[in-house]
Amino acid sequence: MAIKEFLFLSALGIVGWRIVEVRNNPAVLQAQDDLRAELSVSGHIVSGGFSQLTSVSAEQAYQMIQAGQIFDLKNSNISRYFDWGEVFANRTSNEIRTITLQQLKNAVRHAQVLDKVRDAYGKPIHIASWWRDKESNRRAGGAYNSDHVKGLAIDIDHFSKSEKKKILDSASTISEVTGLGYPASSNKGHIESFTNNGRRKNSWFY
Repeated sequence: MAIKEFLFLSALGIVGWRIVEVRNNPAVLQAQDDLRAELSVSGHIVSGGFSQLTSVSAEQAYQMIQAGQIFDLKNSNISRYFDWGEVFANRTSNEIRTITLQQLKNAVRHAQVLDKVRDAYGKPIHIASWWRDKESNRRAGGAYNSDHVKGLAIDIDHFSKSEKKKILDSASTISEVTGLGYPASSNKGHIESFTNNGRRKNSWFY
């Protein structure tokens, strides 16, 4: 199912709202990526008609969750190229309320690594799954000690198997990346950082 989101384009000199369909659409993902980068330069992003700081720290995110400001948090950046909405992709508000401060800090560290992956790849990266609570991780068939639960892993879902491989190959050049998964039968892939005591894992194919 397509993801519908509202983008307020005042930073580009366009006043008004538009609805975009996001489902492995390279042009739309590139436009979002460019917009996020431009707003990062100005230091603000506009969500729901209200201006807020682009970058929200783990501590600020924790406070916003406790205050019930999950919508505003999901429309705030975690890093240069990624936002908190991507961290919480497919998670309900009740699930998000269970996240710990340490897991939020881990997500920030992982986002900084993913920025490097994004620079190495040179194009936007579509994230299918990032942080999971223990129950959603169980439903997804994840390992009991999954790095998704720690906030240190993402699954990507990209346009083709060849593009997926390019992203994962780009990730393999980043020293903080400690795990890569190459599923053979889909466009998806897996990227971990700061796991395995900082030692690079061998890539695994499944």
